[in-house]
Amino acid sequence: MNCERVEELLSAYLDNALAFEEWREVSAHLQTCTKCSATLAEFSRNDALISRLPRVSPDPTLRNRIFSSPEFLELTGTFDISGEAQKDWTVPKLPANPPHRDTPGRPQLVAIPGGRSTTPTPSIQPPSPRQRWNSRTLRTLFVVLAATMILA
Repeated sequence: MNCERVEELLSAYLDNALAFEEWREVSAHLQTCTKCSATLAEFSRNDALISRLPRVSPDPTLRNRIFSSPEFLELTGTFDISGEAQKDWTVPKLPANPPHRDTPGRPQLVAIPGGRSTTPTPSIQPPSPRQRWNSRTLRTLFVVLAATMILA
């Protein structure tokens, strides 16, 4: 197993969340690689520091704002298509008596809606590809966030 793969698995290794075979391979690699062993020691120190921090609950309005955001609803697939969302749909307004334009030899014209869909589904763009964060970056970010919350 190479260092790059081990670094991806170190967080799960530290949390005892690896399958036995992966755990065995990571353990064998850690016995021979000082760089990965040092990274694991750093992760362990970060875990110990974080465990000493007091638990802080965010403001309930922040929680509501995050979990009701369109981005979160899109990620979880729980986008609400009722009520307010329907007001944004484009619905074609067809004339009651359309003009007759069935001239022989003339091609049949079909209206193609522009912009939003005319069917009752929300117009959501697929999520853009996001950067995949490795476990070291996530742990560092978590430590910085925890330190910021303590100092604030």
